[in-house]
Amino acid sequence: MNNSSHPYNKSKHDMHLQYYEKKRSQDQEQHSAFLQSIANKIKELPEFQNRQHEKFKSFGSSSALPSKSEKIPSNVVPVYDSSFGKYREKLGGETRTSSISRKVESEFAYNSIISDPAKKAYHNPSLQEEGKARGNKERDLHLARALLESEEENRKMSFQARHQYSAGDTLKKPRNLKNSSKLTPNAAKETESGTDKRILGKKNMHISIGEQIVSKKNSNKSFLMQADTSFSNDTGAHGGGHNRLDDSNLPGINQNSETDASEVPHRNKNVKTAKADNSGRTNKSRDGRRRNRDKSALSNSKAKHAAELQKLKKSGALKWTPKLCVDTPMTVERVKFSHAAYENDNKWNYRIMSKDDYQRREQVKLESNSQTQIVYDYMDKSPFYTDANPYIDERKLLESKNNAGFVNPRIKGRGYRRPMINTGIPKKDKVYTNLNPYYIVEGEDDTTLVFESRFESGNLKRAIKVNEFEYDLVLRNDYNSQGYTQWYYFKVTNTRADRKYLFNLYHFYKQDSIYNEGMRPLIYSRKKEAKEGVGWMRIGEDICYYQNTTKRKSGPGYLYSLSFSFDLPFDDDEVYFCHHYPYTYRDCKEFLEDLCTEEKKEEIVSKKDRIRKTEMCKSLAGNSLDLVIITNFLSSEQDISQRDAVIITGRVHPGESNSSYIVQGILEFLVSDEPEAIQLRDKYVFKIIPMLNPDGVILGNYRCSLSGQDLNRQWIAATSRVFPEIYHTKLMFKKTLESRRIFMFVDVHGHSRKSNCFMYGCSNKTSDKKNYEKIFPMRFGDLHSTFSYEDCSFNVSKDKESTGRVVVRREYNILNSFTLESSFLGANKGIYQDTHFTPEQLKDIGRSFCKTLNDAEDPKIKATILKKLSS
Repeated sequence: MNNSSHPYNKSKHDMHLQYYEKKRSQDQEQHSAFLQSIANKIKELPEFQNRQHEKFKSFGSSSALPSKSEKIPSNVVPVYDSSFGKYREKLGGETRTSSISRKVESEFAYNSIISDPAKKAYHNPSLQEEGKARGNKERDLHLARALLESEEENRKMSFQARHQYSAGDTLKKPRNLKNSSKLTPNAAKETESGTDKRILGKKNMHISIGEQIVSKKNSNKSFLMQADTSFSNDTGAHGGGHNRLDDSNLPGINQNSETDASEVPHRNKNVKTAKADNSGRTNKSRDGRRRNRDKSALSNSKAKHAAELQKLKKSGALKWTPKLCVDTPMTVERVKFSHAAYENDNKWNYRIMSKDDYQRREQVKLESNSQTQIVYDYMDKSPFYTDANPYIDERKLLESKNNAGFVNPRIKGRGYRRPMINTGIPKKDKVYTNLNPYYIVEGEDDTTLVFESRFESGNLKRAIKVNEFEYDLVLRNDYNSQGYTQWYYFKVTNTRADRKYLFNLYHFYKQDSIYNEGMRPLIYSRKKEAKEGVGWMRIGEDICYYQNTTKRKSGPGYLYSLSFSFDLPFDDDEVYFCHHYPYTYRDCKEFLEDLCTEEKKEEIVSKKDRIRKTEMCKSLAGNSLDLVIITNFLSSEQDISQRDAVIITGRVHPGESNSSYIVQGILEFLVSDEPEAIQLRDKYVFKIIPMLNPDGVILGNYRCSLSGQDLNRQWIAATSRVFPEIYHTKLMFKKTLESRRIFMFVDVHGHSRKSNCFMYGCSNKTSDKKNYEKIFPMRFGDLHSTFSYEDCSFNVSKDKESTGRVVVRREYNILNSFTLESSFLGANKGIYQDTHFTPEQLKDIGRSFCKTLNDAEDPKIKATILKKLSS
């Protein structure tokens, strides 16, 4: 259902106002009655008769309170503050006490009750016991007497702080606050924009509840210092679990040669420093001109940012803004890539360089004292910017919801294979419309490449310039983990044509890779796509995957590197490098929206007769997990209830993007008008989860989710608190089994060491259905030339017992429980022999899967295959 049509959303603002006005009225009446009772009790005390405090006579009346007809301003939102037990107003980003609390708390009698001595008296156990013994009346009188015995100086200070300075008055120093130890304003700091004015006291200064200090620099705005608040430099928890690894022992990094911020000259040469002038009038005029100039620049930047934001909204880039829950910036800028294959360069690579040659080169780099320069770091502040030209422009920050409630920052890893890194979660995500590059090109003669990876699914931690055309690139570990580095995805600009570049990628954790068997890296040239219509293409020479000299931090052994050389066809091009064809979270959301609708006579019509989509749950970071249900919904309820279910999941490992293309091919075929697709919709109910790990996909992980754990190892005891994706998937299994039989479960993956497409299953040891689990894989191999039945395996090793296919087979007794694997490299057989898999070929594997499923239950085919297997 469309959220905009919901009746609650239409009147949400009005309902909030009605609710808070009702609360406001009740709060007003309660405070008035409370003050009246306290004032009457104090008047009865003998101490009150001896003191000439005529002010007490009017404190208990309700005349000082706001009238019921007083309305809340439209730009003021009342917020209930549980820490103080009263309502506050939120205006322009500042929180202040509400009009009710302001007028009530300004009364001297009410302040006496809730001041610090009162708290001590009221919460003293002995006083409470004595009060119970004497009754409520005597206890209240005892409390009031204790209040009147408090220090006269503190009472005078509280009185003047409430009555001499009301909202809108000019700030003056109180006469009796000069020698007060409780409140000594010693600093008044004001930002240039005039939006944050605060009076700061001593480091550990506390202000009694109800005190208000007002600054009137701008007549239209007054800002109140909140009561009972200790001001500190708390900037919030730095969350996300990013791994700041020590790269000092990496080859090509010299400790003494790292670029320091103090050594880098300012890039903005137009910034002038104002010189001191003896003339006060001249300084004032200069300050006035500078303020006007700053206001003009701020206005222009806001207008420019508003235009950029409007452009992003029109392009749909803000439609599915992902949740991060990590303390790293990310841009919403997104490129829609063309997948037009460049067949001439799709062949496997046979120019593989010797590992010994690269290892000798690494040793030479370590022994040399050559100067290196860090030209990119995804976390650190760039030294190439000044305060006048900031690296991160906070005006480009998009509004986001609070992360509280999505992630528990103190999740512990007890009971799991590895302990989880215990880090905080930022209050809000740092998602920007665009981000400035880390490195600033100095001129036309500067050939330094400009790197960027702070976008969705990007992964590059650091780039180090070794020489003019050689770079050492350090990859980032999966968030909250100390390993699992295999996926890379980044962008470079300021390129030069016909130059031989050399990239050395570090921090791979696998001992071997199909890069040594012919796999080549992927690149995407924006200029080549615009001029020649070519999308992603394979490039690289002298490719080698080898062990480097960096030791592992999570265990014994060393890490591995990937090196390759290449040249680019265009100058000043924008080029993307990737491990495999990227498929992001927003790509998936956009595809599902298009799949569920179709255009008829210039109208968008839903396909509810064959496909329905719903949100199964929220991920750990708060991103939605979509569940797609496909069947013939035009059939009767009785016919639908008799159909078996087929459950398919994909992208549990975020770095295996080839699985998303296979799932996309399955979905496209099932909703098509092909005769076999119609038969499948009449025969089965398909439940498909296209992206099981959206958090990992967004963050650019290879294997883990935001929890730092491999979700495909958590199927035995998944909890909704740490692994909600697996927990709700298993819950969906249980609910499905209550109404129908599950015929098959398939978990789609990518493989980094084998070629072809193949399956993993679970061996069946019962005699009545022996070899039944092998019928579908063998039939798949007959229908699709790139599927290799010889590479299939049905044995279950001990380290695979917690995977999806094994747990589903054992817990739910589903015989056809498989893992469908496709190689990152390609096929060594069939029509696509010795070529890399393309997105279209991966979709074709998904279509072949559906065709195999259509005749998997055919009795003749089953008998033929069983006879072949038994022989």
